[in-house]
Amino acid sequence: MALLLLSLTLVRGKAEYNIMFILGAGLSGLEVIQLFLLQISAGSLYLLTGMLLAVFMIGLAAGNWYMMSNRTIRFFKSGVVIMLIFSVSAALMILISKWIVQPTGYNGVKTLLIFLISFLSAFSVGSVFARFSMQFNEAVSSGRLYAYDLLGAATGALIYPLAIVPLLGIIPALMVISLTGVVSLSLIGFKR
Repeated sequence: MALLLLSLTLVRGKAEYNIMFILGAGLSGLEVIQLFLLQISAGSLYLLTGMLLAVFMIGLAAGNWYMMSNRTIRFFKSGVVIMLIFSVSAALMILISKWIVQPTGYNGVKTLLIFLISFLSAFSVGSVFARFSMQFNEAVSSGRLYAYDLLGAATGALIYPLAIVPLLGIIPALMVISLTGVVSLSLIGFKR
């Protein structure tokens, strides 16, 4: 799936746009699955959904702030770490998703783990976005980067709950999401 999206977006230009599209789709899919698992484990849809979305947005902002305040970091090194954070976050969801849906109690711990993984994955994508934005000298390129991010997020918000999760299941969907970090990492390496 990620390779299909990659091939569709590679037609138009810079690797940064393709990476943001792929990460946007993966992050959006991860957030949809986390909302689903949160609802199953805790059952408190309204309050916890709002809290999860707030943690997600705080993660994006924190990643952006971190990258903007550390301009001296070489991109490829930080890109490797950031993509690993994204991929490992999705992989952690794979490891704990079966436990989350079991009626074993520990709902507070399950909720905190979902929140932590949401923060880490959003932090990584916020960092990548900020770093790419700093590379562009013109507002048009930064705006296009944001557009690719939003298009990817919208694609992920539609494709994961409508097709990928129903056809493959939660764990294979999380594997696809984890691979989006690997695909993005390879594009960063390819770009160099």
